[in-house]
Amino acid sequence: MNKFRVYLLTLLLLAGCIPAGVPENLDDTPGPSVVVTDREVTGEVFTARYPAGWRIITGEASVPQSVIFVAPDEVSTIQLRVGHLEEAAFPADRQTDVRAVTLADGTTITAILTAPPETFDSLLPTFEAVIESVRASSE
Repeated sequence: MNKFRVYLLTLLLLAGCIPAGVPENLDDTPGPSVVVTDREVTGEVFTARYPAGWRIITGEASVPQSVIFVAPDEVSTIQLRVGHLEEAAFPADRQTDVRAVTLADGTTITAILTAPPETFDSLLPTFEAVIESVRASSE
């Protein structure tokens, strides 16, 4: 009886080692890739340098390229997105600066700085540096 239990337990353990199949939805993920290095984010449309110590959130693969850089305070952000900003609602307790950047190929990138009023002015040089770094990925 003991040998049977050991045999059964061995079979159960081996069955648990069978690799699972790759889910079909992983093969069908739409959209281009985004490459993040130690200082740059490169997507299909644009490349930009991000501030040291800031977190990066990439946009959905099924929409035009966008990226959000989140400051260490976890409140202030710089967002870059392909296209013009048609409509947006910004938090009432934050100050916002929205600018359009035109790439060499004519593509418009919208840059948005959002920060609490008490830190907004100190983040403007960082925002300017990010804007200056934006270029077409094909350059």
